[in-house]
Amino acid sequence: MTLYHVAPLSRLELDETLRDYVCSTCWGALTFVHRESDVPGKPWYAICPECKERTAGYTSKKFTERKRLENEQEYFEAAHNLRDVLGLKPEPQSIEKNLSDLGF
Repeated sequence: MTLYHVAPLSRLELDETLRDYVCSTCWGALTFVHRESDVPGKPWYAICPECKERTAGYTSKKFTERKRLENEQEYFEAAHNLRDVLGLKPEPQSIEKNLSDLGF
């Protein structure tokens, strides 16, 4: 019986998993351990170094990259739309002040 919540993998499955997937919990990079399993020919486990034996599964790197980009875009859109409420609106500066700040 193993401590891991993920299925044991063959070497080919392990290589593909490490290349194409990340931890489904924290989106961290995966690493591997070699342990005897109940499944013949599948002694490898892809696990997250952060989540360790709590590694629950995997999600594709493409998905996480797309979600991170969407989250970043949403952040900038929200910051722009809420700049007055959050006090993020910069005070306008004079041309002279800008030139002075640049050393002219």
